[in-house]
Amino acid sequence: MAIVVALAGSLISIAVWAMLVLDRHERAMEDTREIARAIGRTIEDRLARQHSELAAFARSWAEEPESAEVDRLFTAGVTAGVTTGVSDRASGGTGLEEVAIYDVASGERLFLRRRSDRAVPVPVPVPTEESLLYQVTHPILEDGRPVARLVARIDPAAMLEHALRARALHYSIDVRWDDATRDLPRNERSIYQRGMESGSSGQSWWQVDEPIALPTGGRWTMTYQPTPEYASTRLNAIPHLVLLLGLGLSACLALLLYELRRTVSQSLSLASTNRALEQRGDQLMRLNEELEKRVSDRTQELEDAVVELRAFNYSVSHDLRSPLGAILNFASILEEDYADRPLDAAGVALIERIMRSADRATLLIDNLLQLSRASRAELHLEEVDMTRLATAAFRQTTESEDATNVELRIDPLPSARCDPQLVGSVFANLFSNALKYSRGIEKRRISVHGERQAGEAIYTVTDNGRGFDMRFAPKLFQVFERLHQDDEIEGTGVGLAIVARIIKRHGGRIWGTGEVDRGARFSFALPVEERR
Repeated sequence: MAIVVALAGSLISIAVWAMLVLDRHERAMEDTREIARAIGRTIEDRLARQHSELAAFARSWAEEPESAEVDRLFTAGVTAGVTTGVSDRASGGTGLEEVAIYDVASGERLFLRRRSDRAVPVPVPVPTEESLLYQVTHPILEDGRPVARLVARIDPAAMLEHALRARALHYSIDVRWDDATRDLPRNERSIYQRGMESGSSGQSWWQVDEPIALPTGGRWTMTYQPTPEYASTRLNAIPHLVLLLGLGLSACLALLLYELRRTVSQSLSLASTNRALEQRGDQLMRLNEELEKRVSDRTQELEDAVVELRAFNYSVSHDLRSPLGAILNFASILEEDYADRPLDAAGVALIERIMRSADRATLLIDNLLQLSRASRAELHLEEVDMTRLATAAFRQTTESEDATNVELRIDPLPSARCDPQLVGSVFANLFSNALKYSRGIEKRRISVHGERQAGEAIYTVTDNGRGFDMRFAPKLFQVFERLHQDDEIEGTGVGLAIVARIIKRHGGRIWGTGEVDRGARFSFALPVEERR
């Protein structure tokens, strides 16, 4: 990975360096092109003005040969269009070598004036070879027909020296003929050079060719190259420094990445060890939680056992004692009163009372056994259709309870995960209470409603029976606690305790509300797993 980063960083650095170098080259070339275009336009303007001056001289010669101003042609500068020959008289800016006039018919030379014949000598570069001079020819007309012709021979070196002496000083310049009619090798066509012997050979890319159109046809080509001093100034070392900096940063980044990978590897090793320790810690915590839960469960079971034991003691000492005492008393009466005589109607009544007391004791013992089974039976959890379970529980209850004149309504109930046998017993106990406590009501109504709410399935059994006083609601689910006397409603006070024990084992809750003579409502909630 470190090698890849180093290579990527190096490639990016080289790409940035290349972009900077190319951009710098392009800007340098564009600046040189602008300078070449500006100078080229100036030289073309000079040549055009010179051509115009010669044409004017040809016209003036035709009109008045003796008054023609020949000196003006040799001495007048063309930079600012000066024609009086005053400001640039000693400049030699025209480059004109000689002016001759020839008769058209005979070819005889009628007039000749050379630069060397001038009264005021002008220092100019050594004239170039004859083959490199160029000449301008203008006809001299008389009455519309040519009678003579003006031929001017011009030395480009002198004119270019004057035009370029204060221009493009940062460049080496070579001006050469670019005319196919001149049968000369390329390296022998040069008509003007400045500083080419010291040109920057290391910057071969930095060369601009600018064509200059001549008024007589053909053209010159000016080649610009920077001087070594200007090239070293313009081409600074910033791109190379950027390249070195990028390569250095890439190497540092690769080294840092290498060290980072080592650190990460060590960290992963330490993290793996730490995870193993955390897992061991989590295991210990889970074991501790399980141990605490077991202790809590065992404590709760012990508390429930203590409550059951107290209830059993109470039942044995109070509830069981009463029917068993009645059995003993009635048996003693039978023994005393009917020891020597046959059993009559009163005796039969005593035997019936003994049987009722025995039945009550048996019922009480059965309820205690049901309470014990509800606390100890193993749970078999499954997804249960609660509507069907409630319907079956009501049908089972009506087999032993009076269900005449009862209006039953069971709404669609939400399903729940529970033990169907134990929860069916819950519905059966609630239905049994609803039937017992609604006896004597002209139109008995029992309804079952269910809903899901906040992660629970809540089921409610409502009746319109005798109800109860809410002041005694805390006693509803305690063993052998009853809110009505035996002569009013039969029972042992164990049914609701069994219901509460079953719901508690399912992790749910149960509560009841009522109003005297206006019915009661018992609700229980079972936890529901949220489906995702």
